Amino acid sequence: MSQKSVLLIGGYGSTGEKISRALRRRNPTLPLTIGGRTLAKATALAREIGHAEGVAIDLTEASLGLLPREFSAIGLFAHDPPLNAMNFASRAGAGYLLITGGAFEVGVDALT
Repeated sequence: MSQKSVLLIGGYGSTGEKISRALRRRNPTLPLTIGGRTLAKATALAREIGHAEGVAIDLTEASLGLLPREFSAIGLFAHDPPLNAMNFASRAGAGYLLITGGAFEVGVDALT
């Protein structure tokens, strides 16, 4: 049985990259999907850390701009005012973790 990937949105940014690398060190076989606005940056980090893929993410879209697929969990390291990442995770039944400095997202996350 194959393990579902963990999607890290903003996974190549300043905080996201540190977490992506830490996850890889702690869990060498965990499938990771590094996502962000720039596919080339996501793909470069995914190649570097291994057992990962890079994807382009569009937080303005309810589907995040992704083809239908399943994730075990979604980590958000970016600003997401429309809450599309949280709603995507909820619809998919995936775990969701918000790690941003945005008071708006933290407030909504605390209430849901």
